[in-house]
Amino acid sequence: MMILRNLKARLEKSKTKWVEDLLSVLWAYHMMSRIPTGETPYSLVYRIESVVPVEIGMPSFRTMNFDKENNEIELRLNLDLLAERRECAEVRQEAYKHQVVNYYNKKFKHMSILPDDLVLREVTLSTKELNIGKLGPTWEGPYRVIRGSRPKTYWLEDMGKRHYHTLGMLHT
Repeated sequence: MMILRNLKARLEKSKTKWVEDLLSVLWAYHMMSRIPTGETPYSLVYRIESVVPVEIGMPSFRTMNFDKENNEIELRLNLDLLAERRECAEVRQEAYKHQVVNYYNKKFKHMSILPDDLVLREVTLSTKELNIGKLGPTWEGPYRVIRGSRPKTYWLEDMGKRHYHTLGMLHT
């Protein structure tokens, strides 16, 4: 999801160059520390911090203080501490989940949808325009609610007065 969001952000100007940007987006995704775990996916998988390609060509603190003899010892120590590191990441992830749930429940306002309200309808496979792919919009509308038939099921009309029976809308 995050990869698609980053690609969409980079492709606002030209939608045809996504292949060229894909590698840099994937690299950035794997190198960024995540809030829930406090670690990068790269470090959780490979047990070491990554070196950005820019750091290899230019002198930096990490590349200048690299000790080849102690590197093997440090890698073995990192391997021994990997289970503890993953447990800490798991604890941070659970705490983050509780924090997100509490934030959502505090901000959530239940809104009932009434006739004549304007709503957005989720784009599904049957309503999606052909040849747009994953980078297309996820909501379409606005639609006017005519009436509700069951909970979360409504009769809608678009601005051209065509009628639809639908589920899953976002109140605008």
